Amino acid sequence: MDLDWVRDFLALAEHRTFSRAAEVRHVTQPAFSRRIRALEAWLGTPLFLRSAQGAHLTAAGTGFRPHAEELMRGLDRACREARAAGARADASLAIAATHALSFTFFPGWIRRHAPFETLGALNLISDSMAACEAILLAGEVQLLLCHHRADLPTPLDDGRCESVRVGADSLVPLCAPASEGAPLWPLTGAVRYLAYGEASGLGRILAASGVAAGHEPASRRTWRRR
Repeated sequence: MDLDWVRDFLALAEHRTFSRAAEVRHVTQPAFSRRIRALEAWLGTPLFLRSAQGAHLTAAGTGFRPHAEELMRGLDRACREARAAGARADASLAIAATHALSFTFFPGWIRRHAPFETLGALNLISDSMAACEAILLAGEVQLLLCHHRADLPTPLDDGRCESVRVGADSLVPLCAPASEGAPLWPLTGAVRYLAYGEASGLGRILAASGVAAGHEPASRRTWRRR
């Protein structure tokens, strides 16, 4: 079985049309359809009901979907662990940082506090807060650079890690202006805003603080395993 078939299956299960799923997978629709049929032939059962309204999972497809998702999660985890093992062999310091801080804060901070002539090789892993927490707790990196709110508990607060504050940010609501210069959206009542995903550290802080209440301070913090 080709692992691309599993990725194709998951794309079609999500988007429910062959044309959209093929576009997402960057293949032509005929090639995509052949790969779906090849997976069904390999499993020995149809996975989709095809109709003018799109593709819908059969009972077999519904049963196969969680196994396919777990297979891809396991493969991604194995790839990440293999990369981390290779990085540990070559790097003297491995740091995880959330996406925002890896671009905006980390470069200047590491230059000020870690002379490169004595630091040696450096491995930076940029990912979501949830993924960074996982690789820190797994011992794949020595430090985690992230935002932190003192009254918001995290999986790192169980005594296995210690932290130090290295900077501070303020979460400030910004809005596009209307033609006369006033805010396009009011900051009272039901506030419309661009949200972060559940795996995002800033998303957790926003959820805990309440967006409509105004800006709330969020400190930058590094964590390391004890």
